[in-house]
Amino acid sequence: MAGQGTIDGPTLPRSAGAPARVFGSPGSSPRASTVSLLDEIWHEALDRDYAEAARRDPVPAAAGAPARRRSGRGGLLVSVFLVILGLLAATAVVQVQRRAPAAAQTRQALISEIDQRTTETDGLQEGVEALRAEVGRVRGEALQLSDDGEALDEKISRLELSTGVVPVTGPGLRVVIDDAEPSGSVDQPASGGVDATRVLDRDLQMLVNGLWEAGAEAVAINGQRITALTAIRSAGDAILVDYRPLSPPYTVEAIGDPRALEPAFADGAAGRELRVVKETFGIRFDISSVKRLELPAGSGATLRYAKREVKEHS
Repeated sequence: MAGQGTIDGPTLPRSAGAPARVFGSPGSSPRASTVSLLDEIWHEALDRDYAEAARRDPVPAAAGAPARRRSGRGGLLVSVFLVILGLLAATAVVQVQRRAPAAAQTRQALISEIDQRTTETDGLQEGVEALRAEVGRVRGEALQLSDDGEALDEKISRLELSTGVVPVTGPGLRVVIDDAEPSGSVDQPASGGVDATRVLDRDLQMLVNGLWEAGAEAVAINGQRITALTAIRSAGDAILVDYRPLSPPYTVEAIGDPRALEPAFADGAAGRELRVVKETFGIRFDISSVKRLELPAGSGATLRYAKREVKEHS
């Protein structure tokens, strides 16, 4: 204030209720009372604060040391985990590589056994057909001894033809159906894991039923005679006909009049469906007329019912 001969100078902000200090009082000595504002801040305010902080924590950097030690331990654990993971992966690769030759050998052994058993089955089937033919010849000779026997022999021959237990020969139609080209140019809209670009068991079922409907008298697929009891089904990627695996291309032969059989089949539901799968999925097929076809006998008929007739003599 002017009446007291004082000069108002700059003051420090208030802290903890302390009154503001006034610097530059004229009644004090230059060294004892007149202190520079910067010196006051530097030597008293900041030094006291830092001193207090130093007394509480002598080594401020030490607070971060445990964190660094913990970080080091975490990095070590991560490194150990990665090493263990790499060892496990390397071990798995080595085991797979070691097992691959054994798996290939097992697969080859199974294929060889299947081929051997198939050859044996074919030989047994040929023996059965030879015996069946011998039985039919002897039976026919015995039935020819009487008029009733001749009529019965003729009836048996018709039934054998319709049931497919005897080989047949005649003109007919040949349909060769195969999977789509493996070029990948055709889309494969498969559902449920089924590859629509491959010939399926239902395609062969449709084809055989269409030939029967068109008037075929006998049908065979890849040399396997189709009868009323024949099953056409799939097992994995293979198609089974009478429980025998077949591989593409599939040759379906039907005995009948080619001039009537071919147009009836092409205009029927099976022929139209076959053209649809060709255009949509790339399934290939070819139809041709054949002057002479030879279809083998079926797997044989099982006797399910028999009736004995007894004639009364007066």
